[in-house]
Amino acid sequence: FSASMAMTTLSMPTFAVLLCACLGSAEMYDAVFPNHVAAGKCAAQGCAKWDDLAGDGNTRSQSDVNKKWRDGAAPANAGRNCAMPANDPDMTYWCYCKGSGDSSWDYCASPSTPVPEQINL
Repeated sequence: FSASMAMTTLSMPTFAVLLCACLGSAEMYDAVFPNHVAAGKCAAQGCAKWDDLAGDGNTRSQSDVNKKWRDGAAPANAGRNCAMPANDPDMTYWCYCKGSGDSSWDYCASPSTPVPEQINL
């Protein structure tokens, strides 16, 4: 079954809807950024541990935060790193603030020693 065959058996609007449905069902993945650093409100004490916010002094609901991750819990490598959980996609990496005494979070910054994210050969 090819695209040209689909065009002969399906109307153009039907084919377009089916194509969009297939392309729009991409899954998001958790992303952890160990080389990035806490910034803004989190700069003073760094990021709270994703799987133990209360232990690091952040009052955000742990069960709500766990739902942000693709598998329902922070991946083993999340630790106190900046991240982009799959079920809470944002434009960039962020973390909850350690020792804040509330549910503070902020975006992270690139490391002071840049790490190449893409190398073209």
